[in-house]
Amino acid sequence: MGYESSTKAELVLNRISKRQQAGRCYSPQTQAERQILSALTATGRIVRPMRGMYMTADYFGSLSQNPHDLWRTIQYSYIDEHPEETLCLYSAALHFGLWIPNSCLGKIYLASNDPGHGWTKPEIRHVHCRRGSIDIVNGVSTTTLYQTAMDCMLKLAFPEALAVADSVQRLYGISNEELKRYLRQHGVRRHGIARARMAVEHMDGRSENGGESIVRGKLIELGFAPPTDLQVEARDPIMPDKKMRIDMMYLLPSGARIAVEVDGMIKYRGENSASGKPVEDVLVAERQRESHLTAAGYRVMRVLFKRINEPGYLEQLCYAFNIPSLPSVSLTY
Repeated sequence: MGYESSTKAELVLNRISKRQQAGRCYSPQTQAERQILSALTATGRIVRPMRGMYMTADYFGSLSQNPHDLWRTIQYSYIDEHPEETLCLYSAALHFGLWIPNSCLGKIYLASNDPGHGWTKPEIRHVHCRRGSIDIVNGVSTTTLYQTAMDCMLKLAFPEALAVADSVQRLYGISNEELKRYLRQHGVRRHGIARARMAVEHMDGRSENGGESIVRGKLIELGFAPPTDLQVEARDPIMPDKKMRIDMMYLLPSGARIAVEVDGMIKYRGENSASGKPVEDVLVAERQRESHLTAAGYRVMRVLFKRINEPGYLEQLCYAFNIPSLPSVSLTY
């Protein structure tokens, strides 16, 4: 690359850096910039996460550690270029900070008045939304929080819908009755409304993350009773000055207490745990924690998150720990 080309490339890189400081991708303004960015992309210094958007490879790598952060940056960059558009469905959910599955990332969902609207580009989807359900949050036009939550719950399977509902209550303090009322008013005859209503019936903002919500939803979906309590604090009999917090707890008719611990979402990912400790140390600490829970009178039911969709896995666990069943409920419509 010649001196002049190198100087132009540095100018473009400086512009990219300024956009990244604002939490945005960079969109080229001229054909000459597009050519420079194409050359930089070929060297690996620049990444194109979406058509017409660029960021440095280092910035992309840091955002990729949390796909929600990466896609939020992409969609806000798009809205900067198209301020007349309104975010809806999963894109609006990201804006509100609600939990959504990573599988729902990868497209920008925009509200449309036209029922016939659909795909306009591979990464853009227009979705028909009722007028009057639009809000302005931090300068960005979105469907309202209630509308966004309902739309997501209607589309998702029950365990994921429950995770959305839990996050609504956890982040915004909205009660079950408030969201039930909204569904009664705006969800009549919508496909998936029974599933959404069931999610709101069981929503609990004490659930700390989507993984725990999904496990709880899976238990309910399989016909087992929901946990008796969430985020239970138990006194540690071995170390009396400390308390142990349990993800979910069942109090059985026999008086037995079952501590349900969800493993594998973050704790053992990669070489190190989320705390920065070696995996071996984390495993030793978990075994010690389990022995302390046992000493406190709990039976510990460990659920491996990566296995919850395996046929029979959760059922056999629940049978082994005598988790009570409930009458089956259809969650399809």
